[in-house]
Amino acid sequence: YVLKKIRLAHQTDRCWRSAHQE
Repeated sequence: YVLKKIRLAHQTDRCWRSAHQE
C-alpha cells in the first residue's frame, strides 16, 4: 500500500535525520 510506504518513509526519515544530527 502506498500509504504504508509513506508511513515507513517518514519513520526512516526521522531515524536518518536523528543519525545525521548526532
